[in-house]
Amino acid sequence: MRHLAPGGPALIDDAEVLLPTGEQEGLPSLGAALVVPLASAAGAVGLLVTIAARGELLAAEALRLAAELARELGPALDNLRSVESLRDLAIRDDTADCFNRRYLDQSLDDEVERCRRFGGGFALIFLDMDNLKDVNTTHGHAAGSRVLYEASVRMARSIRSIDRLYRYGGDEFVIILPGTSLEGAQEVADRIRRELSRSAYQVTESGSVRLSASAGVAAWPEHGPSARSVIEAGDGAMRLVKDAGKNGVGVARRGGAPGGRG
Repeated sequence: MRHLAPGGPALIDDAEVLLPTGEQEGLPSLGAALVVPLASAAGAVGLLVTIAARGELLAAEALRLAAELARELGPALDNLRSVESLRDLAIRDDTADCFNRRYLDQSLDDEVERCRRFGGGFALIFLDMDNLKDVNTTHGHAAGSRVLYEASVRMARSIRSIDRLYRYGGDEFVIILPGTSLEGAQEVADRIRRELSRSAYQVTESGSVRLSASAGVAAWPEHGPSARSVIEAGDGAMRLVKDAGKNGVGVARRGGAPGGRG
């Protein structure tokens, strides 16, 4: 590799060294490669690679155009990062480390449409942190926000990468579980309930509290046909758990009262 300028473009005599072992098969014979760093305001973000065919030389004009393109891509990458940041602000909750209610409504509609088109179903967990209002009253809303954040981190650790966690509002959360049955969702909800109460939450520099959670489980299409009906079924199952003494998991039933497990 020959660097054409300090920290700038580099010329590689044989581009095949850039390919993983065994990836050359089926590709045309490669010659020299020009590697130009892509930089943005955040620093180096990638590489622009120009490759010549075997036996051909990279003309000076190609070198100039590659360097010019790399310079123009920098501001474009910054703009893309800004758009992504704005999107994150629009769909993330301000307090908890999860998605917000607005994005939940969109996600549920998308999930119902996906299931209708390709088959299958999904389940959701409607969860409420027990007695969090007491934390706000005794220690202040900053302490309550701290608990909400920690609770969301614990929940995120307890679900799969394809599952999605949302703050529904106040001290309530919703978790969408694609391709999951009611029985499977009940197991997940019970695991989350145990994780949320496993250890205390720090609310002040020297003080902590222990909290539990109540959850209701519902599924599409069992409690369908709309996303709203599934949310309402999960919410209703959770509220019956709260009425029965909290710290449990209820499963919504079609045409009847939710069952439960504490």
